[in-house]
Amino acid sequence: MRIIVFSLMLCSLASAALPVRYTDLLDFVQEAPDQGDTATCLYMGTTGAVELLLNKRYNIQSPKKGDMFDISERYTISERASYSGTWHTKALARLNKGEFIRNSVLPFNAYTENGNNNRNVWNRPRNFNDLERVKIQEKFKATKLFIKGRNRYSKYVVKPEDILAVKEALVNTGSPVLINYNHNRWWHVVNIVGFDDQAKGECLHTPQSECKSIGGFYVRDSLGKKTHLRSYDWFRVNVNAAFSIEIDE
Repeated sequence: MRIIVFSLMLCSLASAALPVRYTDLLDFVQEAPDQGDTATCLYMGTTGAVELLLNKRYNIQSPKKGDMFDISERYTISERASYSGTWHTKALARLNKGEFIRNSVLPFNAYTENGNNNRNVWNRPRNFNDLERVKIQEKFKATKLFIKGRNRYSKYVVKPEDILAVKEALVNTGSPVLINYNHNRWWHVVNIVGFDDQAKGECLHTPQSECKSIGGFYVRDSLGKKTHLRSYDWFRVNVNAAFSIEIDE
């Protein structure tokens, strides 16, 4: 009995130690291009996490399109690498080759000149191996926080402690958290880059009857906007997996 009470006390103390607002990573977020209907979110999210970590390491604040670590999402899609673990982390292995191609060299365009969906982003360019690359020393790792439910479409599977786990990972590692959630009957991958317990976040794909709590996560999506503030209720209802993405020292 004493052990149980002590464990609960430690959990309570850990929760109390967290700030009510954590925005340290927001200055280093590289805005994603709009992915449109290209189904490239896993590569968008993973590329964005690595961009943020590199911008933070080299103190590149408020990065703009074309800056040093504006990595080509088409590079991440086209590169090949073996990986272990779950499908959530397969794109990260492609960014662990010690190099990347900048978006200015190999841009990502979700739409053709006629405004149609550009499925060509999935095709490896013929000159891919000849394109200029930027060398880096950093390697990256994914630490699983949780995977819940039957599959990537699962909803209503996370608990309050899972929200706490994401907040703790953000504060303790200073790194983004890659999540998968049910996106209007599609699975979708984005980065969580901060939180605010006192703000009212958007309830995307969440019934308004269930969106009542105060507090939300700052999300870096691939919709052509830098960040969104989304409710903890959005997270609670829709999310099913989370990974902390860090520099592997």
